[in-house]
Amino acid sequence: MVSPAGDEWETLYRKYGRKMLHAATLAAGGSAHDGWDGVQHAFSQAWLRLTDPSKPPVGNWAGWLRKAAVRHVVETAKGEARTLPNAGHAARPGEPRPLSRGTGKRTAAGPALRHDREQHSTALPARYRGAGQH
Repeated sequence: MVSPAGDEWETLYRKYGRKMLHAATLAAGGSAHDGWDGVQHAFSQAWLRLTDPSKPPVGNWAGWLRKAAVRHVVETAKGEARTLPNAGHAARPGEPRPLSRGTGKRTAAGPALRHDREQHSTALPARYRGAGQH
């Protein structure tokens, strides 16, 4: 036999689970994995809320669940962003190196590409020549 809290929790999940997944996935920048993490967190908090008689009843479960799921996703993302190594510092042994925009060294292809661009730019109308050059 399922407890009344269990019945109510299951009803909440069936009614709001997909909507919460959608909101949490959007908050996670499209990551369904992170969205599911937020939904799982929200519904575990809902279970704790339902089984604690000292807590006041929730009047708007849709809003409460959405807020719990989205907040969890955002807080998790903030925590992960703080743990990334700085681009200017060496990573600790075993950690991946941070991505960089380049090595700062020129390659032999640089002059060849510049010559090729100059040669083909004469085929463009005058208003497009030099576009993208700063």
